[in-house]
Amino acid sequence: IVCFLLTLGAGLGVSGWQRFSNRNNKAQIDPQSAIATVGDIQVPQSRFQERYNRVLSQAGKDVSPQNLEMLRLDTFNKTVRFSLLSVEAQKSNVKVRGSEVRKYLNTLALNSGLRNRGEVKKTVVKQGGNWSQFQDSIEEDIRVNKFVEAMQRGIVVKQQDIDDYYTKVKARHILIKFNPRSFTV
Repeated sequence: IVCFLLTLGAGLGVSGWQRFSNRNNKAQIDPQSAIATVGDIQVPQSRFQERYNRVLSQAGKDVSPQNLEMLRLDTFNKTVRFSLLSVEAQKSNVKVRGSEVRKYLNTLALNSGLRNRGEVKKTVVKQGGNWSQFQDSIEEDIRVNKFVEAMQRGIVVKQQDIDDYYTKVKARHILIKFNPRSFTV
């Protein structure tokens, strides 16, 4: 069950019940508790720390200092990216139905060896988590995932785009050798 809670976020990138995110990530976060600010969007230290702790628990004890730094940077980048996507998903008015949250919780329960989402709730509460915040976290993750999927569906790469890109790349790397002494003005 402890492993269940440590890996709970592996599916959609759930940040966990310890994430105390507000709904718009703007100005309501104490700037001193923000790990980063992008424009007017502040990324809470608590969101980063929870994700980093989860990554460390999954990585094990034998992590070199160099790999530890890479994990920290990767976690930081993913936390900032998620926070920005979350704000954009809210601005785009992406809706998440209660049935989507319930379905995800049921899938999470089955993948974790639990019978249903009721057991997920018991486990979260038993570990000191707040069930309402946990559900909000899952809802936010589903919202971001739906937003990213919608963005990806809107991206169309045509063969001409690919050809144009490679033509430009090739053209940038053409070197012409000439003798400056034979060049006259």
